[in-house]
Amino acid sequence: MLRTHVQYGLPPEYRLPVAIEETGDSNDESFCPDSRLQTRYDEIGYVIVRKLVPLSLCDEVVAAFSREVKPFSGSMLRQATARHGPHLFTPEGYMANALLGVHDLAEPRFQDFKSRAIDVIAGRHTHHVAGELLAGAPLLIESMYFESTLIGVPLHADGDYMNSDVRDTMLGAWFALEDIAPFAGRFVLVPRSHRLDKGAGGAVAAYREFRDRQALTSAVIGSDMRATMKRRLEEAALLHRAISDAGLIIVAPMLNKGDAVFWSAGLVHGSLPPESRGFSRNSLTAHYIADTQALMVHGRRADVATETHHGMKLRMTPNQQEG
Repeated sequence: MLRTHVQYGLPPEYRLPVAIEETGDSNDESFCPDSRLQTRYDEIGYVIVRKLVPLSLCDEVVAAFSREVKPFSGSMLRQATARHGPHLFTPEGYMANALLGVHDLAEPRFQDFKSRAIDVIAGRHTHHVAGELLAGAPLLIESMYFESTLIGVPLHADGDYMNSDVRDTMLGAWFALEDIAPFAGRFVLVPRSHRLDKGAGGAVAAYREFRDRQALTSAVIGSDMRATMKRRLEEAALLHRAISDAGLIIVAPMLNKGDAVFWSAGLVHGSLPPESRGFSRNSLTAHYIADTQALMVHGRRADVATETHHGMKLRMTPNQQEG
């Protein structure tokens, strides 16, 4: 087990330890959807499924990204800002600003990348696991692609941005398209944090305030970036205090090519800033709700137009590229 810390711009007193796994947890499930997946998911807020995605398909997605997307010099929709912008690269040449909406890319030039990505995030095995955990047919509502990152993704809970109309029942999924090196900016989770708002005490109060404030900030993001950053740091301080006071831990699980992790919308998670600059972390992220539920975006009901791929409904909001 390796160790590191995160503080995401906060003072040293807010640093939190992170356990970086070098081997798979013996309690992780290989692909065999059954009641054990649901039990594990309910208990700790997430479940890891080993070798969910065929290795050859992982290679095809990465190859299509390198061939069709990476050379593109125009603007594409970005995960961090929800705005269009050109690629930003690390010193090693990896794309550092993740893509948003890969399943509904509009331009024909990205067709192979889009199709192979959909094969992962809406494929038969993914559909089966998502359906088991949602207890109903899944509706894919969002997708992203990461090759690398410059600063990592601060700890957060998805449900304060998007959710279903049944609080925190949205499902997140992260698919490793290559073996993710320990210090390449790994995905991190806080086990059992999906239950942190239950009960009483200082940690619970801090966590509830964090969730309330994060939801408010998310609804006005982009209106004043300096004020938004100040609020984000205040929210992060609340969350770090809640995690520390509750005695919870942060883990960066070992995720190899074809592995997937599924988590609750109420679970705190993020990604580490990369400490080993020579490694990429090619991966896809997706979010799902049960297709019988309504989609909520920043607390408001959103209209959903869908297409069906591999028997799964996908929310389509075509993002035309800006040159």
